[in-house]
Amino acid sequence: MRRRTRARRLGLGVALFALAGAMSGCDAATVQSILDDHADTATTGEVNSADNGASIPLGGGKTLLMFNDAYLGPLEPDRERPLNSKLVNNAVVVWNSNGNTTNTYIGPGETAQFKPADPANFYWLTNGVKDGSTIRFLAQERVKPVPPRRDFPLVANVVISVPVSNLDATPSVARLPIGSHGATWGEGILSWNGDWYVYGAVQDGLAHRTLLARAPQASLASLSSWRYYQPSAGTWSMSQDAAGALLSSSGSHVPHMLHPTVNGSEIVSLASSSVFDRAFRWASSATPWGVVTVGGNAYAPPESGQACGSGGTRIVYSVHPHDQSDPAESLWSYSTTCWAPTPGTSPGRYAPDYRPRMINLDLADAPTPCPELGEATTRSFVRASYEDMPRRTPARAEADYWTTEIAAKGHCRSRMIAQLARDGDYVGNLVDEAYQITLSRAPARAARDSRAGRIIDGTDTSTDLYASLLSSGEFFANAGSTDRGFVTALYLRLLGATPSAGDLSFWVGRTGAVGREVVAREIYQSPDSRTRRANALAEAYLGRRFTAGRELDYWRARLGEASNNDVTVTRDLVNTAEYLSRAEVRFPLA
Repeated sequence: MRRRTRARRLGLGVALFALAGAMSGCDAATVQSILDDHADTATTGEVNSADNGASIPLGGGKTLLMFNDAYLGPLEPDRERPLNSKLVNNAVVVWNSNGNTTNTYIGPGETAQFKPADPANFYWLTNGVKDGSTIRFLAQERVKPVPPRRDFPLVANVVISVPVSNLDATPSVARLPIGSHGATWGEGILSWNGDWYVYGAVQDGLAHRTLLARAPQASLASLSSWRYYQPSAGTWSMSQDAAGALLSSSGSHVPHMLHPTVNGSEIVSLASSSVFDRAFRWASSATPWGVVTVGGNAYAPPESGQACGSGGTRIVYSVHPHDQSDPAESLWSYSTTCWAPTPGTSPGRYAPDYRPRMINLDLADAPTPCPELGEATTRSFVRASYEDMPRRTPARAEADYWTTEIAAKGHCRSRMIAQLARDGDYVGNLVDEAYQITLSRAPARAARDSRAGRIIDGTDTSTDLYASLLSSGEFFANAGSTDRGFVTALYLRLLGATPSAGDLSFWVGRTGAVGREVVAREIYQSPDSRTRRANALAEAYLGRRFTAGRELDYWRARLGEASNNDVTVTRDLVNTAEYLSRAEVRFPLA
C-alpha cells in the first residue's frame, strides 16, 4: 500500500540536495538533515526510525531507501517513540528530489511491505538493485521469534522482484536455500562487466567471512543462474556449498564483511567485522573476485560504545555505499541502535538512536589493490623473479603454481616475492656476497647455514649480518688490528674511498667510545653507503641506476629506515611496475 505523497520544505540544504540529484554527490550532513526531518515529522504510516537504509537510484531524481524493523507514526515532542508505535519488519521509502516529496510503502493495516507465504516467517531486506525495469530486493527469510525464544533463525535468502513503475504490485519471489554455510547474501551487490556480483556473509564468531556469487544481469532472480566463487581454485561452481571465503593478499581469508562500490577500474569496500565494530576499514581489489587488500581504518563511528537508554550501549552495523559520483566525497551510511540485552536494561524509545548515519569518505584513501595479470605476463614475471632472487630457473611445478596463484586466483605478486625473500638460495647468496665484500672469502658451510637461517626466521636482517661481519675479529685483524686500519677498511669496503684526515680522526675517536659494532653499523648506514647500495640494487633488478634527485633520495631514505634493509628494498623493487614490464621483455613467452 502506498502512503500519501508528502511535500517537504527543508530550506537551502534540500535545495542544494535537489540540484545535486537524489543521494548523489552530496554532503552527508545535508542528506542526514533530510532523513532526520522526514523521520522527526513522520505521520501515521510513515517511518520514524529503523535500520538498514540501503538505497537504489531509480533515475529522474528518485532514490529508493529500504528499511528493516521500522517504527511507524508520529513521535513525541522529545523525539521519543510512543509506547504504542507500530513496528513492521520491512518498509520502503522513495524520495524524489524534484519537489522534495516522499512516498512510504508498507502493507495493508500497517504491516510489512513484503511478507513470506508462511505467516510464521518474515523478511528483512538486505540490499537491492534496479535491474532494467524491475527492482530486485535481496532479502533474508527468517522465523518470527515466539516468546520465550528470542532468536530468529535464517530459513532462506530470497530475491523479491517488483516493477519499478509499481512497487505495490504483487511481488515474485525466488528462494535460495541457505546451504551448509548459513550465509546471508546481499551484504554488497554491484554490476561488473555484464554480471551482478553478490557478496555474502558467514558469521565466524564475532567476525565474518565474505563469500561471492555472480549472476547475469536480468537473471538475478533466476537462482539456477547463480555461480559461486571458489578462491582456492579460482573457479566458479553451481553449488552454493562450494563457495569459499575471499582471500587477502597474505593468503588468509578476509575476516570481514565487505560492502563494495566500483571506483573507476577497481573495487573499494568498507570492511566491517561485527555489530560491535569500533571502526570500519578500507579494503580494495582489482576485480570482485580478486584478492582483497585490507587497509587502515576509514572511519570510527562516534556512536559505537556510547551509553543509551537504561543501561544500554549503542552499536553500529549494516554499512552501505550510496551514490559515488564524487569519489572524494563518496556517500556511505551505517545503522545504529541502542543494545540492551540483559535483564534490567532497556534500549529506550529515543528515535535518533535508531537511524542510519550518513558519512562522506574519500575513496583515494583506500589501499591500491593488486593488479590483475594475464597468464603470459605472470609467467614472465615468475621466471624473472626466480632468475634474479634465488638465481635459478623455476621448476615447472613452481612456475605453474605461482602462475595459478597470481593469474587465476588473483593473488598479489608480493606474496610470491615475500616467499622468495625467505628462499634458501636467495638468502644463501646474500650471505656469500656479504662474506666476499667484508672478508674477501666464502663462508664455511656451517656458518653460511647459520647466518642464512637467522635471516630466514627473522632473528637477523641483512643489516645485522653486515654489522656483525664488519665488526668481527677477523675483519679487525685483516685491517691491521688498529682502530685507524679498521676505519680505513670500512671506508674502502663500503664507500670505495679512503677517509679524509678529519673523518678518520672522528671515527677512530668514536670507535674508542662506542665500539667497533656501532661504528660499523653507522658507516654501513651512512648516506654515502646507502647511495651505493641503492644503486647496486637498482642495477641488479631494474637494469639501471636510480636517477639523481627525488628517485635516488627516496630509495636511499628507504634503506635508512629502521624497518627496512637490502632485502625489504629488493622486495619492493621486484614488485614495481617497471620490474614487471622489464620481465616481459627479458622473458617473453615463445
